Amino acid sequence: MGEEQPLWRRLEQLEKVEKTKRHRRWSWCRLDRCLVDDMRWRLVARRTGTPMALIEALVIRLEVFANANLPRGSLEGFSLAALAAYWDLPNEDELARVYAALKHPDVGWIDQDHLVTFWERNPDVEDTTAAERQRRFRARRKEEKEKAAAALESRADRATPREKTRTQKQAEAFARLAALRGAKVAPSETGGAPAPVTPLLKVRSA
Repeated sequence: MGEEQPLWRRLEQLEKVEKTKRHRRWSWCRLDRCLVDDMRWRLVARRTGTPMALIEALVIRLEVFANANLPRGSLEGFSLAALAAYWDLPNEDELARVYAALKHPDVGWIDQDHLVTFWERNPDVEDTTAAERQRRFRARRKEEKEKAAAALESRADRATPREKTRTQKQAEAFARLAALRGAKVAPSETGGAPAPVTPLLKVRSA
């Protein structure tokens, strides 16, 4: 039997685990469905003279960066110069004006280099029930399909002789109509009225 670890070692390991939980990295982030339609971006465009497309692109870039940063939601270390070079812009001046406008109190989207509403949309909590909810959803869908199929079979089995006779008469009527039109009749796979097949065009000889 191995020796028991000293108390200080166990406390160090527990602290390391808790620190890992506090600084988990996520491969996704929540973008509100109304994010790109936020009226504040129009205010930013008016004050900076920047096209809306560039503002929306920068907003999404900042969201993605804040999600991967430590701590999450922070924009510390974000490089406007690098992004300008990546987008093949002459310089980062225009992006800097947009960034400054996003920090303005009238817009209030960035405060102290943090996205103000990031934590509201991206809580640092893992949804452990997602897999189970998906499993229940799929099972429910499968059960509904099986019930629908059973109901159709039961309805066909309960058909009265009169209904079956009417179905047969409809099939005969289709056959007679097709014969008058010179068409062939394809048998119905469901036992109902056969589906007429379009006849081939006859080519007259010159």
